[in-house]
Amino acid sequence: MYIDHPDKGRDWATLFTIGGSQAARHSKAYRFEGSHVLVHQEGRAVILEPSGEASWPEGHWDALAALDPVTDDFAVPEALPSSTHRDRVLDEMDPRGSE
Repeated sequence: MYIDHPDKGRDWATLFTIGGSQAARHSKAYRFEGSHVLVHQEGRAVILEPSGEASWPEGHWDALAALDPVTDDFAVPEALPSSTHRDRVLDEMDPRGSE
């Protein structure tokens, strides 16, 4: 008796554990450049995306330029309170270093 698998026609990846972390080995067709990917979850799906420099969608800047100017009643939010951890992480991410 043959039972049609619901994932028939999809590509598979092999899961394995290294230390306490789980990893997936997938085919060359899904290879990423670089050493890191962005990871997020949508429902049950785990999405991996390239972490390279982001680019704006085509027409983004033209659409932004076509908007009306900001009105006088636009409120600029106050600065966030100091956070040692957040400030340290942001300083490490800033290529200019802390000033």
